Amino acid sequence: MQATNSPRVPADLRRLHVLCDVVLGAGDSSDETALGDLFGHGLPVARRSVAAAITPLAVADLEDMGVCVLRGGRVHPTVSITECDGLIFAGDLGGDQPDQVGGVTRAGITLSQLTVRKETAATLDLGTGCGLQALLSAEHSAHVTAIDVNPRALRFAAFNAALNGIENVELAQGSWLAPVRGRKFDLVVTNPPYVISPDSTFVYRDSGLPGDAISRRLVHDIPAILNEHGTGTILCNWVHGSDQPWSAPLEEWVRDIGCDALLLHYASDDPRDYARRWNQTTADRDPGVYDECEYYQERGIEAIASGAVVLRRRDGHNWVHTLTGAEAPTGPAGEQIQRLFAGHDHPVGEEGLLRESFALVEGHSVEQTLSYRGGEYANHPAIVRTRPGLGANAEIDPRAVHLLLACDGTSTLGQIIERVAERVSMPRETLTPLAVSTFRTLLDRGLLEFTAGDTHVARVGSGLPEPAGART
Repeated sequence: MQATNSPRVPADLRRLHVLCDVVLGAGDSSDETALGDLFGHGLPVARRSVAAAITPLAVADLEDMGVCVLRGGRVHPTVSITECDGLIFAGDLGGDQPDQVGGVTRAGITLSQLTVRKETAATLDLGTGCGLQALLSAEHSAHVTAIDVNPRALRFAAFNAALNGIENVELAQGSWLAPVRGRKFDLVVTNPPYVISPDSTFVYRDSGLPGDAISRRLVHDIPAILNEHGTGTILCNWVHGSDQPWSAPLEEWVRDIGCDALLLHYASDDPRDYARRWNQTTADRDPGVYDECEYYQERGIEAIASGAVVLRRRDGHNWVHTLTGAEAPTGPAGEQIQRLFAGHDHPVGEEGLLRESFALVEGHSVEQTLSYRGGEYANHPAIVRTRPGLGANAEIDPRAVHLLLACDGTSTLGQIIERVAERVSMPRETLTPLAVSTFRTLLDRGLLEFTAGDTHVARVGSGLPEPAGART
């Protein structure tokens, strides 16, 4: 059954803007509870409570916008409304309609956090849904084009754009890249219907293409619409063998596409677990689970991975980096991705690296652990992490912490090694390979950046205690 309800943009846009302000500014506890129950949890709320929470609007204004209905003295929501990064988004409350439109979802947040945020002339949101990526990108893009095959999605996106007072987003209905044929973009983001299943019921999750064809096709097609140095971020699922590295299929996909590629992996699921998750049940005999498991078995699918591909269009010899051990993003990761790209753009051997100067990123942390055994403490590898970021931590030799404490943004790595070798009484011949390996690891994870050597950076170790195992 197709869903019929959609929010409506009223003739007087000021009412929408008031609603936006009311939802974002619900500081009073009773107002916050009423609006949270209504739009966050989908619960009916007494008319009096809603009326008090939305002043100066009236309940009739909300009904006119199509976001609720009044029945028997209680206000019933017809949409969910959720805040994300200072904007608010309406979406369907849920259900099983084929054309349902999600609001702010976990996948949508992940995509937004993986997006490289910089000033762009033209951005494309492919499969916009409620408009989440398009509206978040509108702040740093002169013009955003948002495409969806689902007309209800475009109605939600139009409502949300008006709700937030955003006017530089163009909406287009169509399949794939047809509506933007012949155009190019500085940024492309997509949260496509990547679910691997035999189903084609739900527009938001089922592409109707076999296996992981939707993800593979996007990785292949998006480079052609990117401007030089433009970036594309694609959430995807893909199939790999149980004894095969998760990255093997993706490495094949990105070969010779004219882009540098960062490959991110969050999990690989057994097909049965994957089917259960998407059917939201653990019943072994659920028909949906059974159909999908049969589909996987027929195609020899042994494992299904979830993650993302970040592409950057660049002429010349392209590189591919697989980021192992990454967790889900802990917040906006665009700056870390740009540092990671810059590190790979600067390929230098050991001698070249020793002549470079570096700075550790603001807000990073270094965690050391000691364990007591046999009457003495033993060092464990140190963990370098940054929040917010990719969730890509680096494990380093505990002796390398001394190198980080001496990294001031002006000294070259060679100079750092000289100072640290003297301080900890370690031969330079021993410390040099450790330093080179450590700094390359940090560059590969966007935790370190090159400096010109003449910019003062506050000493990382200022005020910190002597690291464990200070003398070797």
